[in-house]
Amino acid sequence: MYSEQQQTGALRPFRICDNCGRLTPSNLPQCVNCGALSARAVVAEQQARQERRFLQALFQRATPVTNVLIVLNVILFVVMSWVNGGNRWEALFYGADYGVLVAFGAKTNGLLQAGEWFRLITPIFLHIGLLHLVLNSYALWNIGPMVERLYGSARYLLLYLLTGVGGNLASWLSGIWRQDNITVGAGASGAIFGLFGVLAVFGYRYRSELPPGFSQAIKRGVLPVIAINLLIGYSLRFVDNSAHVGGLLAGAILTLLIPYLPPGAKRVSLLGLVLLAVCTLTVAVSLVAAYQHRAPHLARRETPVDAFIREINQSQKNFEQAAQTVRQGANASAFLPKLSQSVAELGRLVPLDQESDVLIEELKRVLATEQDLIEKRASQQEFERNEDAYSEVSRRLENWVRSAGRKFGLQIESDDKQNK
Repeated sequence: MYSEQQQTGALRPFRICDNCGRLTPSNLPQCVNCGALSARAVVAEQQARQERRFLQALFQRATPVTNVLIVLNVILFVVMSWVNGGNRWEALFYGADYGVLVAFGAKTNGLLQAGEWFRLITPIFLHIGLLHLVLNSYALWNIGPMVERLYGSARYLLLYLLTGVGGNLASWLSGIWRQDNITVGAGASGAIFGLFGVLAVFGYRYRSELPPGFSQAIKRGVLPVIAINLLIGYSLRFVDNSAHVGGLLAGAILTLLIPYLPPGAKRVSLLGLVLLAVCTLTVAVSLVAAYQHRAPHLARRETPVDAFIREINQSQKNFEQAAQTVRQGANASAFLPKLSQSVAELGRLVPLDQESDVLIEELKRVLATEQDLIEKRASQQEFERNEDAYSEVSRRLENWVRSAGRKFGLQIESDDKQNK
C-alpha cells in the first residue's frame, strides 16, 4: 500500500515515530503515542527560534539617524518658509519661491556646472511645499528604521547620502540631455528610493544568512512598493523621475559593496564613529557652503526665466536708443553707462539652454562693440555694420523664442496679440 502511494505522489496518512516506533498521523508535528516531535517539526521549530532571535536582536536596535534626518528636514522647511516672507502660510503649503530654494541649496544644472558641488547634497534635505515634506517624511519614517537597524547608524547615513547624491547626479544628467539649466530640484525622494533599492537587493544578497520568513517578507513587501511609486511618478509631470531611478540604482549597487551589520555584531566601533563624523561633517559643510552663496539668490527673488526676459529686453532697449541717437548725429556718450551695465547683467544670467547661452554671448559682444564705437567716435559705416550684427542676433533670438523658448513659457509680444 505504501509503495503505491509513493509512486502516485500521494501523502502518507501515517508515519512511524522515530522515538517510539509506532504509527502516528503524519499531519501532526507530535506523536500521538509518546508526544515526541517529528524531525520536520524539530527543524521548523529551530528555524522559528532562530528567526525570533534574529528579529528580537534586530528590533532592539535604536534608529537615531532616521529621527535626526526627519527633524532636520522639518527645521530647514520651516526656516525656508520664514525667510520667504510675504504670506508665510502660503509658503508653508506651496513652498518657498525660486530664489529662497536656490539660496538654501536646491539643485539647478546651471549652478552645478558652475562648480557649486554642494548642490549634490543639500537638496536631499529641502522640500517644496508641505505635501512634499509630509509624503517624504512618512516614507522615510517607514523604511528608514529598517535599513538603519540592518546596517547600523553610520553605514545607514552613508547609504542615505550616497543614494541621494546618486539621484541628484541622475537628475543632472537628465537636465543635460533636456538642455535644462534652470529647473530647481529638491527633496529626499532620491535617497528614499535608494533605501528601497537597498532592501530590494538585500533580500537576495543575504538570502542564505537570513531567516527564510524574514527574507521573503522583504522581497514581497519592497518590490510592489517600488513598482507602484515609479508608476505614480511617471504619471505626474512635475516629478523628477530621473532622481528616483538614479537613487534606486545607487541603492542597489551600494548593497553589493557595503556589508550589513548582522544582529549580535558590535554596533559601535571606532570605524563607525569616524564614518558617522565624516558624513555629518559633509552635510554641515554643504549647508554652510549654501549659506555662503545665498546673497545673490535672496537679493533677486525671481526665476531665471524672469531675469532672462528682463535683461534681454533692457539690453535691446539700451542698444536701440543708443543706435538711434548715433543715427541722428548726436553724442551718444550718455548711453555708455547703460551699455556697460547691460553687458555686466547679461554676464550674470543663467542660460536657459545651450542656444540661449550662445545668443547671450553674441548680444554681449554687440553691446560691447557699440560701447567701443561710441567711445572712439567711429564712422557711420562702422555703426551700421554693428547695427546689422545686432539685427541678426535679434532675429535669431526671436526664432529661438518661437521654438525652444516656448518650453520656458516665452512668447513674442506680437505673437501673443495675434493669438488674442
